[in-house]
Amino acid sequence: MGKVKTRKRTRGRHRVKPTGLESVADASKEQLGVDAADHMLPLLEKLCSPSADSRECGCACLANQVLHPRAMPLLMKHGIVKRLGSMLVDESDAVRLGAAGCLRNLTIGGHRICADVVEEDVMSSLVVFFRQSMDKMQSSTSADCQSLKTQLYSMIEQALHLLWNLSEGSPIAMDIFNRQNLVPLVLQCLCPLLYPMSMVVAAAQCLYSVSEDNPHVSRQIAKSAEALQVLKESLRCPGTTPNHLLLHVVTAGVLFNINRYLPIAAKAESMHAITQVLSSALDVDVQAQMKDVVPALTAHKSEFESDKEPEKVMEVKTILTAQQLALEILANLCCSDDSSDDGEWGDTDDAVSSEEELETEENGGIEDIPPSVSADSAADSAAAVVTQSLPEKALSRCKFADPAVYQLLGGHRAGKHLLAKLNTVQSRALVALHNMLSCLNTEVLYSGDALSNLWCLLFQLAAGNTSGGGPARADEEFLEAITGAMRSVLQRLKDGRVQCVSSEQIEQLCSVCHSSGFSSVRANVVGMLGIIGTAMSQHPPSADGLTVIGTTLLSAASGDCDLWVVAEALDAIFDMFGDGDQAMIIANKISLLQTLEQIKPTLRKRIRSDKKHLGSRMPVVDMARDNLHRFIRYLKKEGQT
Repeated sequence: MGKVKTRKRTRGRHRVKPTGLESVADASKEQLGVDAADHMLPLLEKLCSPSADSRECGCACLANQVLHPRAMPLLMKHGIVKRLGSMLVDESDAVRLGAAGCLRNLTIGGHRICADVVEEDVMSSLVVFFRQSMDKMQSSTSADCQSLKTQLYSMIEQALHLLWNLSEGSPIAMDIFNRQNLVPLVLQCLCPLLYPMSMVVAAAQCLYSVSEDNPHVSRQIAKSAEALQVLKESLRCPGTTPNHLLLHVVTAGVLFNINRYLPIAAKAESMHAITQVLSSALDVDVQAQMKDVVPALTAHKSEFESDKEPEKVMEVKTILTAQQLALEILANLCCSDDSSDDGEWGDTDDAVSSEEELETEENGGIEDIPPSVSADSAADSAAAVVTQSLPEKALSRCKFADPAVYQLLGGHRAGKHLLAKLNTVQSRALVALHNMLSCLNTEVLYSGDALSNLWCLLFQLAAGNTSGGGPARADEEFLEAITGAMRSVLQRLKDGRVQCVSSEQIEQLCSVCHSSGFSSVRANVVGMLGIIGTAMSQHPPSADGLTVIGTTLLSAASGDCDLWVVAEALDAIFDMFGDGDQAMIIANKISLLQTLEQIKPTLRKRIRSDKKHLGSRMPVVDMARDNLHRFIRYLKKEGQT
C-alpha cells in the first residue's frame, strides 16, 4: 500500500590493483606535505623534456603520485591531463606506455576525473594509441624480440584499462567508443591461447563494461557470429588458474549483457552457460585458501618488499574479484527489468535516445527500443538458477569466515585488503539472495520451514553471533544488504508463519529502528516490522507484540529525519492496522488516530520543503501522503461504529 518496490542491482569495479606501472616505494606517497609543489613541479617538467628517458622517468614517478588525493588538485591545475594525453602519441613506445599507465591510475579517481580527462580530448589520442598498438601486434612475427612483444602487450593492456575506465566514467567517452567502432579490436585481444592472460582479462573487462546498458555495442556483438564465437571460446578456455576463473566470469557477464539481443533460440543456451560459470566460480572455497595466505604474508614482510604483493595474495584477491562479479551478475539476472529501477540506476531512456540519434545519423532511421525480457526468458533464467543450485551457493557466501581467518590476516596490510574484499563478496551475496527471493518462485527455492530457518540464520549473521564466528559488521553496505534479504524472507513467508520471529528479535528490530544511522536500514526494518505486525494482527493473542511494533512504527512515522523512512513506516501502519478487531484495540491503546492527525500537516510541509531532494523516492512519499488522508478517514469511521 503506497510502496514502490526497488530491487537492488549491483554494479561494481573489479580492479585487482589499479597500478599502471611498476610502482616506486609506497613511501613516495608520504612525501606530499607543505612542499608538494616543490616535489611535483620538477616531475611535471620532465614530461616536456626533449629526452625520451626523462619523459619516461617523469611518467613513472607520477604514476604513483596521481593516486594520492592531496596531489590531484595541484597536478590537475598544472595541466597533467593535457601533457599525458599528447604523450600517448609520442615517438617513443616507452613514453607512450608510461603515459598510458599514468592516465590509467589517474582515471580511477571517479567520474569527475574521467570527465575532466575526456574534456581534454584524451580519447582522440587514446584511440590512435590503441589502433597503432593493435596494428603493431598484428604485424609482429615470431622473429621479433620477446622484450618488444612484452612491451607491446603492456601497451595494449594499458590502453584497454584506460578505455574501460573512461567509458565507465563518462558517457561522452562511451559515445566515442561506439562511433570509433572499437569492439572488433577489443575482441581481437580476447584470445588467451595467443596473448598474456592479464591482457586478455583486461579486454574482457573492457568489453563487459562497454556492453552494459549500451544497446549499440550489445547489438553489434549479438548480431555477429564471429564475435559470439570468440566469446564462446573465451568461456570454454581451458585452465584452472584464478585468472582463468576471472576470465570465464567476466565473459559470462558480457553474454548476460547481450542476452536480450540474442535470437530466441540461443537465449536458453546462453543462460545455461552463464549460470554454469557462476556456479563454478561460487564453488571455490576461497575462505579456506585465505588461511594459506598467512605464511606468504609473513615471508613477504620479512623481505621488505612493499611494492609487489606475494603471488598467493594476488591469486586469492583474483578469486574474490571473480566471486564478487559472479554474485553481481546473479543479482542482476534475478532483478526485474522494469521502470522502477530507473531512478536508482540512471535514466535509461537517455541512453536509448542517444543510441537512436546515432542510428538516425548512420542509417537514416530509428531502430527499435531495446527488447524487454520475455516471460519465457525469465522462466529460462529461473530454471537455470535453480538447476545450478545458485541460491544455496549464494547463501554459503553470505556466511562469515572462520574467526582464525580474521585474526591471522588482520595483522597484515595486504591481509586487511583481502578481508575488505571478502566483506564485499558477503554483501554482494546477500543482495543476490534478496533478489532471488524477491523475483523467483520461492516454493521452488525454499519450503516454509526452510524459509523460517533462513530467517534465523540471517538474523544471526546480522548480529554477528553465528556458531562459525566472525566479527559483527556495522557498515552500511552489509546492514542494508542483510536487512533487505531478511525483509524478502518475511515477505515470502505465509501469514501465520512469522512465529519464527521471537519476541526478543522483535525488540532488537525495534531498537535498530530507533538507533541505526542508515536510512536504508531503518526503511528495511520498519518494513519488516510492518510484515510481522500485519501477520500478528490476524492471529491473536499478540497484544503485547502489536503494541511494541505499533509504537515503534508511529515513532518512525512522526520523528524520522528521512521522508523515505517516514513513508515506509506509514505504509507499514496502514497494512498492520487496516483490518481486524484486535488491531483496532491496539490502535486505540497507542492513540494511533490522534498521532496520525498530528503527522498529516507536518508531512505536507516536509514534502514541499524536500521535494527536490527525494528523487526516485518521491512516488513512495506521495502515495503515503495520499493514503494517510484516506486512512485517517477510515479510522474515524471505524471509531464511530
